[in-house]
Amino acid sequence: MWVLRGRNGLRPLRRRLLPSEWYPVCGDGSITDVGCRGNPGMFPQAEKRTVGVRMQTATPDRLDMETAVRLLRNGDVVCYPTETFFAVGCSAFDVFAIERVFLAKKRSGSMPLPVIIGSREQLGMLTDVNSGTVNRLADAFWPGSLSILVTASAAVPAILTGETGRVAVRLSPHPVARELCLAAGVPLVSTSANISGHPATTQADGLDPRLVAGTGGVLDMPPAPQGGKASTLVEITGPETVRIVRQGPVTEEALLAAGFRIMP
Repeated sequence: MWVLRGRNGLRPLRRRLLPSEWYPVCGDGSITDVGCRGNPGMFPQAEKRTVGVRMQTATPDRLDMETAVRLLRNGDVVCYPTETFFAVGCSAFDVFAIERVFLAKKRSGSMPLPVIIGSREQLGMLTDVNSGTVNRLADAFWPGSLSILVTASAAVPAILTGETGRVAVRLSPHPVARELCLAAGVPLVSTSANISGHPATTQADGLDPRLVAGTGGVLDMPPAPQGGKASTLVEITGPETVRIVRQGPVTEEALLAAGFRIMP
């Protein structure tokens, strides 16, 4: 018998599981990452592996672009570079994969997750609202480190938005992140690849093995992330008017110079 371990406990199997999601139910009803009670030899190599959502050695699985795209299309989770730090993500429309991102990061499922797109056209996959202000912001600052809160379409899972009905989206300036979105054919979750409360990293070798264990592997292609501040986050409050929700590389001065009004 097999069950799926989720962030809210165990739930019955409702789909074919990825190998990284398999957990055995033992004869006495117990569940363990490394084997049934009384049968420690069930996974003979367990003592050499990092226990987590996925069983693997501590060395991250390195992926090429083709493999990373295949994993994303099959509902897996992947670490990849962005302009600032390595991110961990999946399809923005796959509820089960999004749950695995929360599990890998050990992050509360009530918190929303940001999304990146590979082109302006992919914005229409996330929102049905055609906002002139959003389009002007995109003209001025995309690709770049500006995230915009937009009204999520019905296709966007509520777990991604933290039940807010809005999603933060940016067109990343990192060529690998953009290519990954375009090749996968969907916007991607893009949250820092770190255990919650721990620092993010600009190097694949700096990724926490516990986090990597919950993913399909690491896409490590140049250019390397440059670190720095997370993207500036803004919300639209009126025509040509925004409120800065989070300060970042795109400054208030830059927004004013581009013709936008800033609400406190």
